[in-house]
Amino acid sequence: MINHFGYSDQGPREENQDAFGSNLLDDGKLILGVADGVGGSNCGQKAAKLSIDEFIRELSIDSNCDLENLLLKIHHNIKKEAEKNPKCSGMSTTFSGCILSNNQLNGIHTGDSRILVFRKNGVKQLTTDHTEANRLLEAGKLTKEEAYNYPRKNILDSALGMNGNLIVNKLKYALIQGDRILLITDGVHNVITKLELRDISKESSTPEEFVIKIIIRLCSKRLTDNYTILTAFVG
Repeated sequence: MINHFGYSDQGPREENQDAFGSNLLDDGKLILGVADGVGGSNCGQKAAKLSIDEFIRELSIDSNCDLENLLLKIHHNIKKEAEKNPKCSGMSTTFSGCILSNNQLNGIHTGDSRILVFRKNGVKQLTTDHTEANRLLEAGKLTKEEAYNYPRKNILDSALGMNGNLIVNKLKYALIQGDRILLITDGVHNVITKLELRDISKESSTPEEFVIKIIIRLCSKRLTDNYTILTAFVG
C-alpha cells in the first residue's frame, strides 16, 4: 500500500506557477508529478499544468508506456501551445514525475525540481539539477559553497518547452517497505537542505504530517518563491 499527500503554495509571489498531480490506479500503482513553470502572463503556470495533466492522463491509460517518449511528447506539445499564443512565447517548465509500485520507482525528469528517497537514516537524490550552477559545479569550476551563492544558480539548462536540446534523466529505483518518496520544486530545496528534510521525515508518521512539518519549517525561513511538496510512503 502506498499513501500520499501533496501541497502547493504561491509563497511570496503574486501567482503560483508550480503545479502537481497524482493518481492512484486500480492495480495499486501511484502516479506522481511536480512542475515549476517559467513565463509571464500566467504562461509558466499553463506550461506546468499542461505537463502534469498530460503525464497523469497518459500513464493512467498505459502505465507501462515509455516515459522518455512521453516527456518528449509533452515537450513538443508545450512548444505548440506557445506558438498559438504570442504572449506565451518561450514558456517552459521543469518536470519531475514517476510511477510507483510497492517495489519499484520508474521516473523521468528535466530541470531543477527534485525526487528524493528517504530510507531509515539515509536520503538519496534520484534527479540531477539541470542548471548552470550545477553544470559548473560538476565541471569543477565552482565549489559547493560557490554554487549555492552563485547569482545565476536558478538559470536552467533544460526544461520542457525550452529551445535547445532537452536533457532527460530516466530514473529506476528499487523500493522497500518504509521508503518515503519526496517530489519538490526549488522553492523548497533552495531553503531546506536534504539533511533537514531527512530529519523531518524521521519525525513524521504520515505523508500529511511530513508535508505539514516541511511547510512549518519553510515558513520559519525566508521564502522567495512558489513551493510544492508531494510525498508518498511505501507501506
